[in-house]
Amino acid sequence: MKRTRLHLLTDIITISLLAFIAGAEGWLETFLELPEEIPSPDTFRRVFERINPKEFEQCFRNWVQSLVEKLGVEV
Repeated sequence: MKRTRLHLLTDIITISLLAFIAGAEGWLETFLELPEEIPSPDTFRRVFERINPKEFEQCFRNWVQSLVEKLGVEV
């Protein structure tokens, strides 16, 4: 197994959210860049250990709100 791969933060967060919402597996490569393949579980753990939960929550809420406004839907 190749170690010390550099993954895009957006890929890690997108994979995590989709996996949480829908049990996403296998088809992620069809729409994510993933230049170093799917990150290992250890990579996910290290990334989320470093993210401030309150700041992440606020960013996520802002992102969802921007989608709501652009799509004209209710959440």
